[in-house]
Amino acid sequence: MIAAAHSTCFNMALSNVLAEGGTPPTSLDTRADVTFDPPDITGIKLTVRGVVPGVTAEQFEAAAEDARMNCPVSKAITGTTITVEATLAE
Repeated sequence: MIAAAHSTCFNMALSNVLAEGGTPPTSLDTRADVTFDPPDITGIKLTVRGVVPGVTAEQFEAAAEDARMNCPVSKAITGTTITVEATLAE
């Protein structure tokens, strides 16, 4: 359930970051893979692929990092290693 919540929250945060920057996404597809070592969540890898006209790969990666740090779910699970891999679709 945390993977679904985190990927959805991250997607909304990233969409907001991009839209506020004047480059709203056409589409974003985000996946969250959770590493669990009972009883703790030890890591989450967010993988996002997006179609965002007018944005470079570097700008997309920066926006994804911003969303990773500021997504409410990310903030709620501080202490957990959260990584993001962001790729622009051609």
